[in-house]
Amino acid sequence: MDRITVIFPFADGDSSCIDPRFEREYEACKADDAFEVVLCNIEDCIAGDELVVDRASPRKTTYCLLRTVPTWRTKYGRIERELKRKGYKLIVTDEGRYHYQWNDWDRLMCMFSSGIPTHRKRTPYDTQKAEWRGYFFDGVYFYGTRLKRGHKDDRPPDHLLSLAEGRYDTKPFCYIDFYKHEKGFWLPLTMGDAQFSILPKNASAEEFYGRLADVMAEAPHLPEWTWCLVGNVVDQNRTGMDGRVVRGTRNFAPGTKVYLICELGGNGWERPCVLGVPRYCDHLVSLLMSVQKLCEIRCEKVYNRDVIAVMENAHFGDFFCPVKSEHDGVWDKSFRSLNTIAILLDWMPEYYGISRGVDPEDYFDDKGWANRPFKHVCEVCGKEETLTPNEAKSAGWDYPGKLGDFGVVSPRICGDCPVEETFWWAQSQPGMHRWSQEIPSEKRKVYKRILEEPDVLFTGIDYR
Repeated sequence: MDRITVIFPFADGDSSCIDPRFEREYEACKADDAFEVVLCNIEDCIAGDELVVDRASPRKTTYCLLRTVPTWRTKYGRIERELKRKGYKLIVTDEGRYHYQWNDWDRLMCMFSSGIPTHRKRTPYDTQKAEWRGYFFDGVYFYGTRLKRGHKDDRPPDHLLSLAEGRYDTKPFCYIDFYKHEKGFWLPLTMGDAQFSILPKNASAEEFYGRLADVMAEAPHLPEWTWCLVGNVVDQNRTGMDGRVVRGTRNFAPGTKVYLICELGGNGWERPCVLGVPRYCDHLVSLLMSVQKLCEIRCEKVYNRDVIAVMENAHFGDFFCPVKSEHDGVWDKSFRSLNTIAILLDWMPEYYGISRGVDPEDYFDDKGWANRPFKHVCEVCGKEETLTPNEAKSAGWDYPGKLGDFGVVSPRICGDCPVEETFWWAQSQPGMHRWSQEIPSEKRKVYKRILEEPDVLFTGIDYR
């Protein structure tokens, strides 16, 4: 990966000096071989002046990060456009730059309020004062520091930081502020774009940029494999007004393997976005094509990192994803993806008149979870049984599938255990929080397992 350029602001009225607020960071970043340092008049550009940089871009496209004070989204858009004209491309993209797609925000035990027009999102605890800040790049925690005076080891627990790790839509570089509840446990307070944050005084600039360089060198952070809907291009295809028969398609040769990454061209997957190697080059491209020009449609495990990068990071562009894609993919390695693909394979081949390939043996049909056995674990007595939801209900289990939803806090007990001993009961008591130290660690582990559903329920079961 190329060296990343970090752009700092000029001092007010002096284009030869760094802004004093960032001088410590500037010196540390300049001393690290992993970064290139550039100065520009960010605040003057926001005010409407022409953007001035102290050094021209060494390449046609130089990927960069900003280090400046908070600003409004419209003003940030102007900075991004002006930098792009100079050859500097921000990793944090303009499109959706202030949208945080945290599908499991409940993992951090709070919900964002809406309508915040600035560079950050807030929680219902926003009247509190932040005490600790953690920095994340590409969904990986790499540095944290206290914002107030106090013991340096007094920080959020590792399990809370691990819950905060994930993929943030268009936000590869962000921070999360935490505060300590009066009962002694930590809660998240604010999440924002780390480009618009001054490094706290208690932080070590050298350590911050050293760890940032390490985590950036490993980006993008991708899973080993994902499930994917796969097909091959048909041998013969009719095209044109006269319906002439051609081999393959205009873009793909007959038999070319393509990956169906999303249903962008229609909600019925009639024109999916596909990835494949075309006739005219030797690398993957992304385009829309009719599903009726495919055959042998099937489910496969995909290990190709370029394909997985499109699934995970297409919206980040070239820095994280080498293939320019029409859209992000929808598949991952979870059971949910496999379940969705299996349901698609139940109706797509017959509906569109295409052949179906050989799939791994599975337990799936279009009737939902009723006929699919998975592991049931009682959180009170520890009893484990592999049952279908119908069998579990008949045996007296209180478990998702028939009762409640996967990933949502509710009782997970067999028919012999009382609901009063469950995590759901403990955290629902007045004044009790689900990460409170007053709840035993064994009960908090139940919550962590709930968040990993339904995949954790199939561990050790050969559903693949």
